[in-house]
Amino acid sequence: MSNKWLKSLKVLICMLLILAFAKQSIFAKEADVNVYFNGKKIQFNETQPVIIDGSTLVPFRTLFETLGFEVKWNNSERKAIGEKDGLRIELTIDGAYAQVNGNDVNLTAYAQIINEKTMVPLRFISENSGFKVSYSNKGDVFKIEISSDGNIGRTNSASEESEPYLVKGRAVDAKGNPLKGVKVTVRNQLKLYDSIAQAVTDVDGRYQIPLGIPKATWTVSAQYIHDYNGKTYKLWLSNDDSPFASEDGAIRDLTMTSSGEGCVACGFVFFNVVPENRYELPPADQKENVELTLTPDGLQFDGSIGGASITARAAYTATGFGIKDIPLGRYKATARYLPPGETAQTMLIRNWKYEKVNEFAPSVIAEFDSDLDSGVPPKMKLDVKLPVTNTK
Repeated sequence: MSNKWLKSLKVLICMLLILAFAKQSIFAKEADVNVYFNGKKIQFNETQPVIIDGSTLVPFRTLFETLGFEVKWNNSERKAIGEKDGLRIELTIDGAYAQVNGNDVNLTAYAQIINEKTMVPLRFISENSGFKVSYSNKGDVFKIEISSDGNIGRTNSASEESEPYLVKGRAVDAKGNPLKGVKVTVRNQLKLYDSIAQAVTDVDGRYQIPLGIPKATWTVSAQYIHDYNGKTYKLWLSNDDSPFASEDGAIRDLTMTSSGEGCVACGFVFFNVVPENRYELPPADQKENVELTLTPDGLQFDGSIGGASITARAAYTATGFGIKDIPLGRYKATARYLPPGETAQTMLIRNWKYEKVNEFAPSVIAEFDSDLDSGVPPKMKLDVKLPVTNTK
């Protein structure tokens, strides 16, 4: 009885597998898929494009070469590779991730072998190469257009439309330049299984993340890690953080602002007034009467060189007493004491250190710290004091 039951189970499993593959093959055969690049139809000579589970797969060599890539095939790793203009895309057969310039990116459709041909996801490769993809269909006749019109170098995704079960967008700096390597995270607010998914922006600042859970609500956050003057800074980019549903999808563009209220690439200037006698406290109102001037010195965090000086007085903020929203960079700092009704006095200044060994001087070259795990804006820490006056 037991052996008969096992044989029946094996037969049933085999029949189900055959039906599944047959259904996939029938759907792929019946669908008439026509792909155009900048208005010209792409000719697939032997193996035609197929649509499987809503994703279009095409022969990898034809697509890569049409988009201007040099094509390579790594037989030992079963990997398709395309390279052009500093961009490298790698897809491994049946791999859940692709590599874009060495960064892992989730795939909604895997590269696979169909009829002895390597087939790759059309949308993933096209959009990660900086092109726009649009679909239309009438019954089982599909038209897919890959276009470069207005897509490469565009500042944001304002003219695009959201797609179900997909969040996408573009990360740029304050000047509209693309930010490569931004780590984008989408979180399911219900905190279910697979409640977090991530992607890394490509050379054009673009990303896309599939939303695998139906009837869920999501939010997006993004982190940019950047090295500057030997320090590593971790910044959270600005974006629309309103929740959206899986069924609606969303476009969430990201911006690294570098000036203005609440700017991303900015820090907090903290200073301490040192009394003439180290054992005494400075007058309570002395800090409010200190004016700092910060003059950009050389290359700044945002890539600019030099710039206008910033002169400001400190105030009490959520971060502490100091000056907020100062663009990250390297500055020559000076200070003046401006009590009401009195003559302004030039103060001495130094970088703040625990050891208190730095000498005071009329000016100092100062930068922001890079405490990656503090969760607060980078800080520039200074000491200021009035010069000692000789009295008889």
